[in-house]
Amino acid sequence: MALRFCAAIFFLLSGLSQLLAIELTPATGGPYKISGNRILDSHGRPFLIRGTRLAPLTADAADLDGTTSTFGPHSLTSLVTIRQRLNMNAVRLPLDPALFLSDPAYRLRANRVIAGANQFELLVILEVVKSANPGALAPFWLLCATQFRANPNIFFAVQTREDALTIRSVGASQPVVLPNSSFSPVLAQTIDEIEGAYGQTSSYPSGAILVSGLDPDLPHNGPDCAAFPLDPADAAQLLEKHLNDFDRRSISWTISAFVPGKMITDYRYFIGTKLDNGWICGEPSDPPAGIGLNLLSHLWNARPDGLFTVNSNRGGFVMARGGIATAYGPILAEAEIYAHTPWPTLLGNVSVRITDSQGNARLAPLLYTGAGWSNISFQIPEDCSTGPAEAAIVRTDGSISRSRIVIKDVVPGIWTRPYDGRGPAFISMLDNSRIRVSTSGLRFAAPTADIRVIAGSRELKVISAGPDESGEPGKDQITVELPPGLNESGETDLFLIVDGVLSNVARINFGSIQ
Repeated sequence: MALRFCAAIFFLLSGLSQLLAIELTPATGGPYKISGNRILDSHGRPFLIRGTRLAPLTADAADLDGTTSTFGPHSLTSLVTIRQRLNMNAVRLPLDPALFLSDPAYRLRANRVIAGANQFELLVILEVVKSANPGALAPFWLLCATQFRANPNIFFAVQTREDALTIRSVGASQPVVLPNSSFSPVLAQTIDEIEGAYGQTSSYPSGAILVSGLDPDLPHNGPDCAAFPLDPADAAQLLEKHLNDFDRRSISWTISAFVPGKMITDYRYFIGTKLDNGWICGEPSDPPAGIGLNLLSHLWNARPDGLFTVNSNRGGFVMARGGIATAYGPILAEAEIYAHTPWPTLLGNVSVRITDSQGNARLAPLLYTGAGWSNISFQIPEDCSTGPAEAAIVRTDGSISRSRIVIKDVVPGIWTRPYDGRGPAFISMLDNSRIRVSTSGLRFAAPTADIRVIAGSRELKVISAGPDESGEPGKDQITVELPPGLNESGETDLFLIVDGVLSNVARINFGSIQ
C-alpha cells in the first residue's frame, strides 16, 4: 500500500529507554542575514533551507482553486502539505516574466501564493521559468523586486550579476541566490547555489550554500537518469549519503519538485513517490518512481520501509493529547477490523503502545486496523506527557514496529470527508447565523487561548470551542458566527490558528451548508 506522508521513534542505549527526538524544521522567520557560511533569521539563529520546487505559476485560476478532482498545485492545501506532512520550510516559485509584466491578475495570483506560503511558515524563493525570454528578465526583476521588497520572507534566485544589481537598485535587501560563488564577493546578502550531482559529495565551496538538483529525471533516457544507480537500494543509499552530508555541513537544499511524477503521485492524495517501485530510464512507470518518500523519511528521521505515525487531520508527526492518529506501514494485523465504542486496546493480534517523554507506557484505544501492510487508527491517551514519544505496534507474537512522534497539548485539526484531512469539512448548521465545525486537538487549550477560524480571506467570530457534545473520544468542536452574506460566497478554504499553531486546510461551501 502506498504510504502517505507520515513519521517514526526508537528507544535504545544499554537497555535504557532514551528517546531520540524528531525535530520540526524551523518556520520561516525573516528578515534574514548572511553571515559567513550561515543564513541567520531575525533572531540571529541559524536557518537551514529544506525545500522543494513548486510547479510554474500559470494564468490558470485552477493553479490555486483546483478542480473537482484535484487540489491546485499552488493551493493552500498543497502548501500546508509541504509544511506539515513533509516537514519542509521553503518553496521555490517559478514565475513567467512575460505574464508577470503584462497581466495584473497574474501578479495578484503570485501575491496570493506567496502570502499563503508565508502564512503557512514557508520561505518563498522566487525564480523564473526555464523558458523565460532573457530580454524580459531585467524589467521583470525590477517590477518583482519593487512589488516584494518589503516582504522579509522572500529570496530572489537569479542567473546573472546584472539581475542581482537590478534587485538591489530598488532597495530590496533580501538575500539573492546566485548560481555560483563568483558573484558573492561583489554583492552583499548573497547565497551561492550549487547544482548537486550524484557523483559529488564533498566539493562544495565555503560560503552560504544552497544545493539544488539531485532529482533524477527517471522518465527520460538522459544523463540525469544514467548517473543515478539503477538498483533502488543503491539509489536510496546514495541520496541519503548526500542528505547526511548536507546535515553534517549545515548546507541548505531544495531538492525535487512538488509535482506529480516527481516528489508526489498526484494533487489529490499527495502520495510520496518511491524508489522501490522500480524504473527503466526513458520509460514511464505506474506508479511513478521517485525520491519523495526518501526525502520524507530523512526529514522525519525514519526509514522509507518503516512505520510512520501521523496526525489523522494534519498529517504531520505532532499529535495532540486525546487526538486521533494513524500509523502506516507494517501493521501486520491478521484481519481488517472496525472497533466499536468503548474502543478496545486490542484488535485481533495488534495493540498500540504509546511511551511518552517521561517513560510512561500506555495502550491506546483503537478505532480500526487494516490487515498486513496497511494502517491502524487510534487515540493518543489524554494523560500522556508532552514531548517526544514513541508509538509502537505491538503484536501478540511479541514483534514490535516503532515510530517517532511528538505530543503536545494543542494541535488543531479539522475533520474532513474523506478522513484524510483534505477536502470538505464536517460542518453542521445550527441556525441562520451559526455553524459548528468538527475539529480535533483543542480540548486542552487554555480558556484564554487565541482561537481563530479563517474562511477564505475572512475571520469568523468564535462563539465556543471544546470537546464534541457527543462525547466521542478524540472529537472536538468549534461554533462560529457567520457574518451576513457569507453563505452566498461559495466554496473556499477553511483553517484554524490556535495560539499561533496552524491546522490542516479543509474546504467549505457556504452555499451548501445544511
